[in-house]
Amino acid sequence: MCDGTTLLFGLPGVEVERVERLADGTRVVHVVTAEQTAAACPGCGVVSTSVKERVSTSPRDIPYGEDRIIVRWNKTRWR
Repeated sequence: MCDGTTLLFGLPGVEVERVERLADGTRVVHVVTAEQTAAACPGCGVVSTSVKERVSTSPRDIPYGEDRIIVRWNKTRWR
């Protein structure tokens, strides 16, 4: 399935959580990984139920037009 975030940024598997506008007009788009469960370990096949950490990254190579947009991608890392 292809949602609006995938169409807009070409990022499959993420969803827009919220958008805010800064005083200088910059839009900050907060996205999260759509799948909130861990994948199975490729080595042993066990699915983790324990969150290791939550991190935020800002991809910089996403084409988006002339106006400035900051994308904040909030990810969950599993043990």
